[in-house]
Amino acid sequence: MGYLIRAAGLFDSREGEFRGPVWIRVGGSRITEVSYTRLIDYGDALLDVGSAILLPGLIDAHVHL
Repeated sequence: MGYLIRAAGLFDSREGEFRGPVWIRVGGSRITEVSYTRLIDYGDALLDVGSAILLPGLIDAHVHL
């Protein structure tokens, strides 16, 4: 069992584009599935983050030396 996140959008840094709305399945500490159509809930906890735009992969992009 993991989490199913629903957000208004996602910025894909590899493609350099914004897409949305987005559904993301998280298992453990990893994103396991990304879809721009509704995903089936297999007992996952639903996190609806409303109008938030997600920025996956940019968590370590800002540091202070």
